[in-house]
Amino acid sequence: AFIYGFIVVVLWYKMAQTPGMKAYDIKVVNLDNSKITIKNAILRYSLFILSATTIVLLFIPLFRKDKMMFHDILSGTKIIKTDR
Repeated sequence: AFIYGFIVVVLWYKMAQTPGMKAYDIKVVNLDNSKITIKNAILRYSLFILSATTIVLLFIPLFRKDKMMFHDILSGTKIIKTDR
């Protein structure tokens, strides 16, 4: 999990997306649409692991109008659609 997490954090920081996100034309940015910081990328991944292990936190988007996940809310990030 550490090696995978390191790779994901680096990809989010450098390119704002992983290969899977690129396939769906989405990327992760800060709430003000600026580039994600390394601190936010690490925090987002750590909170993602927490939400994935507790399962209950995965249902938060079902009750929010903006459909933001737990890890996006606390890390100050969001997913946006990219223009090809």
